[in-house]
Amino acid sequence: MKQTILLIAIAFTVTFGSWARKGVVVAHYGSSNDETRALTIDRITADIRNAVGEHIPVKEAYISPVVRKNLTEKGLHAISPEEAMLALRIEGIDTLILQPSLIIDGGEMLEVTRAADKVRQFFGYCFFECV
Repeated sequence: MKQTILLIAIAFTVTFGSWARKGVVVAHYGSSNDETRALTIDRITADIRNAVGEHIPVKEAYISPVVRKNLTEKGLHAISPEEAMLALRIEGIDTLILQPSLIIDGGEMLEVTRAADKVRQFFGYCFFECV
């Protein structure tokens, strides 16, 4: 995973230089368990934030509607991948990397793919990186 994160950072820097407004959406299935989230999801997102630097916004998104509902009930901000991508576009981002943290290419990955297809038209460049 760390190699993939480093490749994302390098690709952004080399390919688009400083002229593009760049952003990353990290899409996790999610977990309602605070300890599990801290040990896994939060670490992945933090690694990506550290790799791309403080000037590139990174939004965390949750694929599971049940997880989003549970986190929202706990008072945490939990949005879908589509909402995260659109939020970045509203912030002026025109170059996007969508990075799912899924291991299996199944139904959840299909949901992320559908979300990316819906919003791809709003970005100059939209990269969908499967790990």
